[in-house]
Amino acid sequence: MHQLSRLTFHAERDAYRLPTEAEWTLIASKNWDPQKGWNASNSNYKLHKPCTANSNEDFCDLAGNVMEWVNDWKGTLLDTSITNYAGAPDGGNIGERVLKGGSYRNEAAATLVENRGDVYTVTSSTKAEYVGFRLAFGKIPDAVWMDAQGSTTSSPINILRHQPS
Repeated sequence: MHQLSRLTFHAERDAYRLPTEAEWTLIASKNWDPQKGWNASNSNYKLHKPCTANSNEDFCDLAGNVMEWVNDWKGTLLDTSITNYAGAPDGGNIGERVLKGGSYRNEAAATLVENRGDVYTVTSSTKAEYVGFRLAFGKIPDAVWMDAQGSTTSSPINILRHQPS
């Protein structure tokens, strides 16, 4: 078993973690402008140093350079309101995770804040030059996870789980 498969996300603790999709989307929507990020029209299809396309923002590179892992498992988004939403309760049969934002490979016009970019099955070998992450710090008080049927739970979820070879 891979060592990372034993990690558990404890939303109730102050700690470094990946942001949830909801947190990422909230921050990104404040200054969303994919034209100002590294994208297919200005990047020469290569990775650039962080925060060099538009360094005037508090949170740079959300709309370009690399897509970003968020803490959420891929789940169905329902038309409802939930406070402190932390995503789907699990990754389904194949453990899919969500990436947000755009990368140096994406057209700016097609990079929308609500898009769920690529979705990856979590394995120890899942990597790509156009995929990165950022860290958030803090707890999510009274975190809620919701499945595709709209059932909610307050149970912690595993960040990673073992994928059989």
